Amino acid sequence: DEAMEDDEAMEDDEAMEDDEAMEDDAMEDDAMEDDAMEDDAMEDDAMEDGSGFPASDSGIFAVPAGAAADGVAAPGDAYEFTVSAQPGDRLSFLTMFVQSNDWFFAPAAEGIELFDAAGEPISGDVTDQIFLFDAGTEADQAPGEGADQAPRQSGANVGEADPDNTVRLVDRSAADYVSVSVTPGASGQFEVRIENVSDDASVPTPIAPGVYAVHPANVGLFALGEAAADHGLEALAEDGDPTVFAGFLAQAS
Repeated sequence: DEAMEDDEAMEDDEAMEDDEAMEDDAMEDDAMEDDAMEDDAMEDDAMEDGSGFPASDSGIFAVPAGAAADGVAAPGDAYEFTVSAQPGDRLSFLTMFVQSNDWFFAPAAEGIELFDAAGEPISGDVTDQIFLFDAGTEADQAPGEGADQAPRQSGANVGEADPDNTVRLVDRSAADYVSVSVTPGASGQFEVRIENVSDDASVPTPIAPGVYAVHPANVGLFALGEAAADHGLEALAEDGDPTVFAGFLAQAS
């Protein structure tokens, strides 16, 4: 009888220990989930208040290669800039399609992977990762003809509001207008070249000074299907003015 009682006591103790261990594991999982949710919320809050976009490198490209001063890059011209990155980083940039009301060239919102799965730097043409977007901030007029487009407008913010205020893709191939390449250098540096190849496009267009950023994979400079965030996209896409956007990015760089 005593042996049976001892066995039952041992079984009860083990069961209680197992239950407590399971409860502890569940509490730890909940805590980890809560931490992850808090991290996401903090990241969202930081981006919303314009104080914490996680760019490790950012800036403006404004002087066409071979030129002495800031200006648009006409067909045949190019912008070049150098960034620093490490495995896991993405590259994003935005530059205006000048013969439009509010179109801009950019990679998809998650950016271009600068290192492959083996941690080796990428190299070569990445134009197939570049798209033409509508910022949704100004009503569209026929490209190259609108009185409210940068080459012809009387001033900033003179166009009518876009009835669809969301960022969206434009049904034109970016490759008809720009060619983009990435060349790795020493110590995690990459030279980026954005060349204007729109000579033979249906509407040849300059491209304007823009912004670039190196950032993690889980954030982007804009969100497809959402209204343009109020940190400089409107000025860049409508007027080719990257200064407000660059200031926003520099707060974390």
